[in-house]
Amino acid sequence: MLLIAYLSVPLPYAVATPMLPPLPPLSSADEQARLLALRPYKSLKVVPDALFSTLVDLVSRLFDAPLALLTLVDEHDTFFKASYGVTLRQVPREQSVCALTILQQTTLVTEDLQQEPHALENFRYACASNMRFYAGHPLRTAEGHNIGALCILDSRVRTFSPRERQCLQQLAQLASHLLALRLSLQARQPMPSPEWLSLYDILYATFDQLEESDAHLRERRLLPEGARRFQEQSLHLHMEATIAKMQQRIAQIQAALLP
Repeated sequence: MLLIAYLSVPLPYAVATPMLPPLPPLSSADEQARLLALRPYKSLKVVPDALFSTLVDLVSRLFDAPLALLTLVDEHDTFFKASYGVTLRQVPREQSVCALTILQQTTLVTEDLQQEPHALENFRYACASNMRFYAGHPLRTAEGHNIGALCILDSRVRTFSPRERQCLQQLAQLASHLLALRLSLQARQPMPSPEWLSLYDILYATFDQLEESDAHLRERRLLPEGARRFQEQSLHLHMEATIAKMQQRIAQIQAALLP
């Protein structure tokens, strides 16, 4: 698969790679506190979960991107809690753009990875697979530590509008809340719990509705500019309503869990 090459296939020796600036540190000043905050979530790093899988599938469709990832970044590796478009489960931290995303306080966007080197040691891997676009937002704990990222990648150069940035941020915040709730429920009762399944029902209903309009999604690039923008606006409005509904349900479950 072409996308897997981005993560694991080296360039042929004949391909020239760009001169990179000195590598910045891939850890923040509060790295030890961040790793401590991440520790409880590591039990979730490789456990398949239909809710998170459906979420990244929706993210891929919403942003018309062939690859979407929900990642957790520890000291040495980036783990894929959920993924769409790739089968790998983890990559070394220094080979992951998400390692840069967790150093940000807002969305990290690189419209063309081949024209804007992101100073990762393995920039050549992105070149080899023709990955061009990246957008990711950090997953932040309630205490303010970035433990991973929700991101999309594309093989075409593209822009990312303010509305798209806002939507990715909202989805990343939702993913952060879902991860925290998953931990709370896991500590109290066997999974999947009825409360967790109720969240899946909300998300799956949205996915089902998007499936019904899949032909329109596939043809989005062929629509006239005005019609395409209207279609994208409708999709984002629908997703914002879904996010609000899920956040409300998460709050209800958390309130019920309080002693």
